[in-house]
Amino acid sequence: MKKGQFEYGIYVMPRSSAEMGDFRKTGTKTMRRKPHTRRFKNWLYVADTKGRGKTYGYAKEGNAFMKIAVCEDNNIVSSYMEDYISSLDLQDIEYEIFSSGDDLIHYMEVENAIFNIYFMDIEMPGRNGIETSAYIRSVDKNALIIFITDHKEYVYDVFDVLPFRFLIKPVTQTSLNAVLKKAIEQIRTAKQVFFFKQNKNRLQVSFDEILYFEANRRKVKLVTTEKEYEFYGKISELWEQLDANIFLQIHNSYVVNMEQIRQLSDSTVILKNEISLPISRHYRNHVRQRHFQYMEWRCE
Repeated sequence: MKKGQFEYGIYVMPRSSAEMGDFRKTGTKTMRRKPHTRRFKNWLYVADTKGRGKTYGYAKEGNAFMKIAVCEDNNIVSSYMEDYISSLDLQDIEYEIFSSGDDLIHYMEVENAIFNIYFMDIEMPGRNGIETSAYIRSVDKNALIIFITDHKEYVYDVFDVLPFRFLIKPVTQTSLNAVLKKAIEQIRTAKQVFFFKQNKNRLQVSFDEILYFEANRRKVKLVTTEKEYEFYGKISELWEQLDANIFLQIHNSYVVNMEQIRQLSDSTVILKNEISLPISRHYRNHVRQRHFQYMEWRCE
């Protein structure tokens, strides 16, 4: 956002004149047909009960550090989460509450908006949480989707949308605090990188871009979401840099990023880009156990 420009249609009110700072008066905008509330850490925008309104206020330059969407049709759960998020001692948080997947998708399309974190109920009328998340994943491969559910068995039904974590109902402050803390850490450390040398150049690739590593004699092939690299080294040497909570060795020749797994069987791993990799018999029990631990960790 350029200096002097502000997101049109966001109307906010500073809590005091001291917070006015270098604010600018915004224009007005007719709101979408659904009632909606947009909240910032320090300011509040409110549409009228019919989702329409012309309100003047003030907007601060710049974007929020973190944007959170809560999509939950149970008003008690969504209100609880809203109260918790608004109480966080964090700056530059923007969050929005939606009562259905259809409302969330409509907002994203109309406002051309994406969020960093999505808290998503699975069982909702209309488009359910899995279908809504499939749309989110199609427009934003980096989104952190946290499913809210009554049943742990859904864990294995949602590989296609690559969820970040699960919150098991009833949602408690302890569980919500733990999962949000992990999500914030993920956002802040998303640029944790793997370093390697290619020819005489020293290169780096973000962990979240890595699909897998493949040993090829004296070299290692690194496959990312965008391209492939090859460098001299051994699979065993990778663990000096890799996070064992995220990466998993499935074969003497393969190490995969568990965040990228869509489907897992006794003999094969299928990644989100439909790449299929073999699981060796030697690693079969190890893979099953480690992946189960990983999924349990995501449900904490």
